[in-house]
Amino acid sequence: MGCLLHDDASLLGILARMPILPAPTRTIPPLALRLHPSDNVVIAQCPILPGTGITGEGISAKMAVPAGHKLATRAIKSDEAVTRYGQIIGFATVDIGPGEHVHTHNCEMRSFERDYAHSTAVKPTQYLTPQATFDGIVRADGRVATRN
Repeated sequence: MGCLLHDDASLLGILARMPILPAPTRTIPPLALRLHPSDNVVIAQCPILPGTGITGEGISAKMAVPAGHKLATRAIKSDEAVTRYGQIIGFATVDIGPGEHVHTHNCEMRSFERDYAHSTAVKPTQYLTPQATFDGIVRADGRVATRN
């Protein structure tokens, strides 16, 4: 069955009686990703245009930054280490301002003293309390399964 409307007033009357639904909400992912709290760069998750604010970093892009490239979050002086993952990944060849693209045009690899200590940032596993359980059966050969 259809509905025939004879004039605009009828349409307005129907629309006035329709419930107003809330607009769907969606979470917008961050434009840039910080990999470690001590890093002085973030990674662009999508192409970033000049003037775009980087949420949570208090900076705006000074130039276009391609997806997957680095963006300085603070001033990095010439010869200062560029850090990503909490590790030195290169050294600034010129002064780099906050919001500037960090790449091969202003960053290079150099020799530096390294500390090869292993597992210095290990954090103990936080287990669930109460401990998770599995409602299944143990077979004679030691394998586990669930009943259908």
